[in-house]
Amino acid sequence: MHEISEEDKAKMDNALSENDESVKGSLNNPLDTQILKLQGKIKDGSEYGKRIIVLEEVSQSTGKTFYSLYEKKGVFFPAKENANGDKPRYAFSGNYNLDGKDKVIYAYNNENYYGLVLHDKEEKSEEQVL
Repeated sequence: MHEISEEDKAKMDNALSENDESVKGSLNNPLDTQILKLQGKIKDGSEYGKRIIVLEEVSQSTGKTFYSLYEKKGVFFPAKENANGDKPRYAFSGNYNLDGKDKVIYAYNNENYYGLVLHDKEEKSEEQVL
């Protein structure tokens, strides 16, 4: 995972607390009971179709196996160092469509999980995020 300095984490926390309009979330490692089983696409008339994956999961309460279907909503790209060799404050970024609205999504390494922040695509540039 990409490491963020303590100074950058403090700046990120301050920027996030000031911007209540951001959509926030997190990413964690998969559970031991989640196994990628299948992947494919649905032919919906679009150029590429809708990409889907199926996870086999085991219910923690009943112990029964079930299958969850997920639709691909976007992609992440690893952050790159800038021309000065400075590390960015985020580990991954990409575009994401949330309820029909185009967003830019940033993933920050918080050691045990990735914190997510989504901004309207035209609202923030990469330099303005933090």
